[in-house]
Amino acid sequence: QRYTNHSVGSTVIVDALSSDPIDTARLDELEIVFINIAMPKLVQWKLVHLLPKLANYALTRSDMNGHTCGAVFNAYALCHRLDLALATWERLVSRGVDIGPIGSSALMKACARQRDLPAALQVFDQLMRRRVTFNAYTYHCLLQLCASAGHMEEALAVYNLQRLETEAANLPNAYTYTALMRGVLVTRRVELTQQLFENMVEDGVTADARLYCIFLTAAGRAGDVSLARYLYQHMVATVELPPPQLHKRQLQQLQEERQRQHTDSRSLGSRHASDTVSSTDADKQASSSSPFVLNFEAVSSAEQHEEPAGNLLMLVNALLFAHAQVGALQGALAVYKQELLGRGLVPDAYTSTALLTAAARVSNALLDWSDVQYVVDTIQQYDIDLTTQLGTALINAYRKVRVWKGVVGGASSSTSAAADGRQQQQQEMADQYAAGQQFLEAVGAPALVDVQHVVAAALHAAQQVMQQLHNRKLATSNTYIVMLCFLLEQGQKRAFRQLLQQMQAEGIQPDSHGWERLLIAAEECGMYEEVMQANKQADQRVMRWSVRQRTAPGSPSAEAFDSCSR
Repeated sequence: QRYTNHSVGSTVIVDALSSDPIDTARLDELEIVFINIAMPKLVQWKLVHLLPKLANYALTRSDMNGHTCGAVFNAYALCHRLDLALATWERLVSRGVDIGPIGSSALMKACARQRDLPAALQVFDQLMRRRVTFNAYTYHCLLQLCASAGHMEEALAVYNLQRLETEAANLPNAYTYTALMRGVLVTRRVELTQQLFENMVEDGVTADARLYCIFLTAAGRAGDVSLARYLYQHMVATVELPPPQLHKRQLQQLQEERQRQHTDSRSLGSRHASDTVSSTDADKQASSSSPFVLNFEAVSSAEQHEEPAGNLLMLVNALLFAHAQVGALQGALAVYKQELLGRGLVPDAYTSTALLTAAARVSNALLDWSDVQYVVDTIQQYDIDLTTQLGTALINAYRKVRVWKGVVGGASSSTSAAADGRQQQQQEMADQYAAGQQFLEAVGAPALVDVQHVVAAALHAAQQVMQQLHNRKLATSNTYIVMLCFLLEQGQKRAFRQLLQQMQAEGIQPDSHGWERLLIAAEECGMYEEVMQANKQADQRVMRWSVRQRTAPGSPSAEAFDSCSR
């Protein structure tokens, strides 16, 4: 009934505004709340031309209030007329009207809708000078606008003013710090992370999982693993964590086992109906003696906490990426085993990508084949789908493998390395070469001339991943560039040419940064001139395509050229 009354009132308002002059008598009969509700409806009904009439009338009524000012500003923002909203604000200022917290927040929201930061800052300054009453939403709109535009200094100035508020409802909250931290990520001012976190704790603000994740991401981008660990431990101490969550296959197995034992216990009870123990008691006894009872209770509890478990997995992944930024593979593996597997969480594609990124950034060329294969086994164990990011990270990790069974370098299929005068050393190298050959046979990789066995195996595995990404249409320009650089670094010229042709056949071209990476890798194998020639040919193809697009019949450039010719 209330919705019907509002619609009827809006219809009456439209009729009154459509008359010339407007029928103020009919409008005076309506309460101000109907006038406020009708303003956004005029925009919804595509009657924007009537909006200035209604706004001028509403702002001259004696019962006009802050909600009326907010309705006017909001309606102008909906029809993308920030200029009219600001002009209305100027008229209200000249009349000495206090638009109140509702009006100020609506005006700030109108500026934020248009992404007009200078106008928002000017309005905020005028509101401050005229001592207009604020609310937290006014601060948050301006904070979000400053942060998204990359103006952290202005955002910090607004934030410091908000911290000086005397009203408890206007003090910074979780949304305040979320907006600030997003600005930190946009502007890459990651050095502010620790100070903002300490301010948040000092203000007594309770952060949720997503805010903690933003803090962890900023700490990771700053390369401060110790700060990331501190943030995570603080989260563990303050946030209620969900119970362990089991894998889907484990859930199904436990449920099937529970159902089977339930059926067996009922059959046992029916066969011994004369016993004093009823079938219900038999169920309880069978359940209490079953080793699956505790796990099944964990299953039920985990199903009720599916969303918190997802938030915890997101936080662990953020901590893993913080380790990945600095190549702390062993630390990342420790976090993976203790905080992820230890809490019963199920790894996903982001987890594996973080571990592989950490592996690819291990310093001093000490990445072992077994470390990468551990992550590959995890992907297979938990049926993690191959994604573009995961496949690219896996190729890049294989590209950095240099160690096999703790031996740096390893044997090569080239016989020149065995030219040493000492017989014992020759025997050791021969044994190592034989072990490398067996290793290649085990993984199904061919031996390559002047390429270490472990590197040849890694190259073969990377090519298989690349083929899967190609078949599933998941390979991007960056994926091809990583694989092409791997081939160039190992002197595989033929395979490089084939993959480059395949990439161009898919309509994918390297960008300028990608060509730079290829040229750097080509210098090591003597293919710099060939790669440079391929770069020039690609640029020429792009230029020819651009000319054809500009001169195609019906295109704006072709029509302009024809008019100039005439």
